[in-house]
Amino acid sequence: MTINGLLTMIGLSTLASGFTDDAFYTNANIRDTVMDSLDGVEAPFCLFVTGPKTFNPAINKKFPVFAAWKINSRDNRVFHPASQGQIVLSSLETGALVVTPLVDNSHKMPLYKGEEAEPVAPKPVDHNDVSYSYSYHDRDLKDFPVEAGAVAAVVLCGNIMSNVHIFTIESANPVHPAPVSPSRVTIPDGEKYVYTKTPHSPPLPNARGVAVKIEKTPVQSGRPCMLNGSFRFDEKRQGPQDVRIHLLIVADASGDPRHFEVVVPADMVTYQDGEVSGYFMVDLMKVFFYHPDVRFDIPAEVFVTAVRGGSFSGPVRIVLTK
Repeated sequence: MTINGLLTMIGLSTLASGFTDDAFYTNANIRDTVMDSLDGVEAPFCLFVTGPKTFNPAINKKFPVFAAWKINSRDNRVFHPASQGQIVLSSLETGALVVTPLVDNSHKMPLYKGEEAEPVAPKPVDHNDVSYSYSYHDRDLKDFPVEAGAVAAVVLCGNIMSNVHIFTIESANPVHPAPVSPSRVTIPDGEKYVYTKTPHSPPLPNARGVAVKIEKTPVQSGRPCMLNGSFRFDEKRQGPQDVRIHLLIVADASGDPRHFEVVVPADMVTYQDGEVSGYFMVDLMKVFFYHPDVRFDIPAEVFVTAVRGGSFSGPVRIVLTK
């Protein structure tokens, strides 16, 4: 992203912070204002998510999540369609993870409040002859299980991740709807992870967060697929604790998210100045792609995101070949 594009994204965040919560629930013009602000973004892609800062299920029956993106005629071929987008909700209090499609067409009935916008007429850009188009979704998450506390929301679409939007749920959902969490894969007992730094480990994040990288791609079916990770988090709990990190895996073709937890033992974690840090490495081919509960058609394109509370790694792209 160029400096101008970055400043525009900062401006979008500032714009969103200027709206009252009531406006998100009642003012349909918010989407138009945000979409107009995308004009100045020069990045190949722009993916942005926002919504109210508070949500009380006892008062507001639906929580609106607004996702907007901008794509261009030069790079559209690598931008994944909204039908493959996922809204990820991660509890900062408990670490619980909920993932639901940005668009749900399983019954040909979209669950978002507005139909997908038709792209506006492409606008020519003189300096590089690239035309842009715009789209949005305004999704009412009316049936996801929630608990009181702070929640982080992001939108994932292929290898593109939006900003992180933090909001507070003021009371538990009284309806207790059916879960919409991703399918959880249970790792067989005896599988071992590496919890020390390796030559392929990403550097520890400078700020609080988690990072992952794949050693190589494409990966031939049956061959090792080593995912390396590092993390640095605030630690408010007393005494050594295991660190649990979700790995969320989405196949490009199916869009069906799966996840499992990497549990870094307390004795393999570094504690210093109120923070914990460490490393992990896992062979996804062994513990996930060849897992009996997982079905992937190969060849496949897969995206892996690490999640813990309000920290998200950028999606890592893995190509599986026969």
